[in-house]
Amino acid sequence: MRTGRAISGTSGIRIKVAMIMILLTALLLEACRSAPAVQKNYYLIESVDSVSGRDWKLSAALLEVVNVEVSPAYAGHKIAVREESNRIRYYDYHEWAVLPQLAIQDAVIANLSGTGMTAYAPPGFSGVRADFILRTTVSRMEMQDRGKEFYALLAIDFTVIDNRDRSIRIVHRAIREEKLKSKSMNLFADAISRMLAGECAALAQKIETIPDLIPKQ
Repeated sequence: MRTGRAISGTSGIRIKVAMIMILLTALLLEACRSAPAVQKNYYLIESVDSVSGRDWKLSAALLEVVNVEVSPAYAGHKIAVREESNRIRYYDYHEWAVLPQLAIQDAVIANLSGTGMTAYAPPGFSGVRADFILRTTVSRMEMQDRGKEFYALLAIDFTVIDNRDRSIRIVHRAIREEKLKSKSMNLFADAISRMLAGECAALAQKIETIPDLIPKQ
């Protein structure tokens, strides 16, 4: 009889534990259903009209914009934020809508096309040989958290290669940063787009100074 009571008591405890687990599971499921869904936000790197108001002399230039090289730390969809000198992290719910290498290539082509030159991605036009090859490298593209202040930073290199003899004609390097009014990812993406457009305009001015390839109108 003692053994029977012991077994009965153990069974009762197991039943109570099982009921508690069922109740906790039901409460957890209800909490999950009632909690708002976390929404991801996606941001664009776009061309910006930064070349208007200038009489460009680049209408005869053909520029092939080859694939952009982006440092591996910044090459994915995740947006990087630097919080210490050698430490970055990635936002969980803020991403680039398009891979940076593709978005930057499209923006560079659009920005430089605004100067009057014909900029395009390979393979380009059948039977047409470009005057220049443009190689673009992005080594840093990040938001910087400096305590109560936030900055957008872009480090970019352009190399213009003469397509006749493959010599390097122009090297343009820039490290740009812009203070943001607030910790806004939209402001950050806008700042990156504008800084990229500004460097494209600076590059176009350098290309314009190559007299043997760019006939003045």
